[in-house]
Amino acid sequence: MSKKNSSKTMWSNVFRSAIVCVGSTRWKRASKCKNLIMQFQAQLVNQKNRRHSIIKHSKLDIAQLLQFGNLEHALPRLEQLYKDTCLLDAYNQIENFCKGIITNLSDISICSFVQDLPINVAIAVANLTFTASRCGELSLLHQIRNLFRERYGVEFDFINVELCAGNLVDFELRKNLSINVVPEDEILKLFSEIAQDLNFPLGFKALKQNFNPQFHSDYDGSDQKPEVMNDEMYRDVWSTSPMSYEVGSRRSSSSKDTSPMKGDNQESCSNRTTSEGMNRTPRMSIAYVDDIDEDDKSVNQEKRLGYWD
Repeated sequence: MSKKNSSKTMWSNVFRSAIVCVGSTRWKRASKCKNLIMQFQAQLVNQKNRRHSIIKHSKLDIAQLLQFGNLEHALPRLEQLYKDTCLLDAYNQIENFCKGIITNLSDISICSFVQDLPINVAIAVANLTFTASRCGELSLLHQIRNLFRERYGVEFDFINVELCAGNLVDFELRKNLSINVVPEDEILKLFSEIAQDLNFPLGFKALKQNFNPQFHSDYDGSDQKPEVMNDEMYRDVWSTSPMSYEVGSRRSSSSKDTSPMKGDNQESCSNRTTSEGMNRTPRMSIAYVDDIDEDDKSVNQEKRLGYWD
């Protein structure tokens, strides 16, 4: 009997202490947090509608650029379209986390330590905290983050914001909010989606096979590497550029060029260097005529005129 009484006394003390702890740690700002989250959900809906509109108009603009073959200007817009799409996906994830917090707000109100929270609730709190540090346009989310930091401490906030070891931030949300370089396959995927959504002809859809965002050039299906094609492209542009002729003439006047030249460039260069069997000595004498004394200028001028005749 004594053992039974002692065990009952022990369990009663445990329950009593648990009730005292629950009563003392109940979150007084739970109702304020709930109201802020509900207001934030309305703000998030507006941001989602705005992002939907931006994506829709971006697709139309990109479609017009691609129809005219303006790939150079379409590439940055495709990259921005991918970032906007990822941001919209992040908004959808945030909306789900908000619903989870409102549903389980009683757990947040009771548990003053994040370790005592159900894992799904702790993940939702961590992801809202992380999102508040990445999305400045979501102003109400910053107030919610301050409430969670007050509730669960600065260390929990720092671990999830800075993505330290032990953070609970969802990988997909982290990826959608931390895009620095857009993968090439994602660009081509968006290209194909735009072609399908806007019902482009098959001939236009086939352009995605020739579209190479990295080099901004069309690929003709050959086995050449893109780097080689890029070099040849620049050589072709350089050979037809007016500046190439100017540089070629300057080089020929200063030194002999041993590299072969094409077309009229070779003939003009040969005419400048060896016209009618003349060497460059008379040109050099004319260049230094200012060094001759003034008394001998007239004599030297007559000699030069006779030489040129």
